[in-house]
Amino acid sequence: MSANVQPICLPENPAPKDKECYVTGWGMNEKGTYPTTLHETKVYLLEDSFCKKYYSRIGNATFCANHREDNQPTCYVDSGGPLACRDTYGNWVIYGITSFGKSECTGPDSSPAAFTDVSKLVMWIEKNT
Repeated sequence: MSANVQPICLPENPAPKDKECYVTGWGMNEKGTYPTTLHETKVYLLEDSFCKKYYSRIGNATFCANHREDNQPTCYVDSGGPLACRDTYGNWVIYGITSFGKSECTGPDSSPAAFTDVSKLVMWIEKNT
């Protein structure tokens, strides 16, 4: 561990829809180039019914989030990156793993990204790590 590498908490409950969360990744930026430093973007979590308008076959272990208007959206190269929120004690909790979304990485983007719901996998993670 170091100042830049720290453990993250596993969720005890599904991702809260009213939390301010962040996604990090190495995907393309608004200029269409890859960054040399890890990027983050603020996101808000969406209701499942809204998500199904974009992805009709979304499963129960997946949820959607979208970037705030003034932030860069996630990009396909961001897949596997975390979606994390702070809990009431200030600890970072990983609620999602970037899974899929729009393949276009630049320009205006109104479609949400889909995330694997880590809360549905906690038992498997604890058993296998």
